[in-house]
Amino acid sequence: MTGIVVEFCGLPGTGKSTLAGLVSEALMDRDVYCTIADAPISAAVSRSGRIAVKAARAITETSRHPVRTAHMAGWIASSGQESTRDTVATLAQWLAVQRTVTNARRGPGVHLLEEGVVQTLWTL
Repeated sequence: MTGIVVEFCGLPGTGKSTLAGLVSEALMDRDVYCTIADAPISAAVSRSGRIAVKAARAITETSRHPVRTAHMAGWIASSGQESTRDTVATLAQWLAVQRTVTNARRGPGVHLLEEGVVQTLWTL
C-alpha cells in the first residue's frame, strides 16, 4: 500500500503547522497512521539539524535523479534569486521536499506536509 500525501499551503503564520498537528491528532484518534512527513526539515527544528537533514535528502535525491536535479538547478538559477546562497538554499529545499514526498508515498498511512511541493514552488 502506498501512502497518501496531503500538503498544507499558505502564507507564513497562517496556521499550517497548527492545522497539520490537529489533523494528525484527529487521524491518530481514529487509528489512522499519520505522520507530519516534513517535521525533520520544518522551522520547529534547530537550524543546524534542519540543514543536516536537508543536505542528506538533497544528496540522496541528486544521486538517484542527477538529470532531473540538473534541470531543476538550471530552472532555479534562472528564477532570479537574489544571491547564489538563495539559489543553493532553494535547490536544497526543493530536493529535500522531493525526497520527503517520495519517502512518504512509500509508507502506509497519511503523511502531512507543512511545506511541500506547491509551497516550495510558490516560494520561488
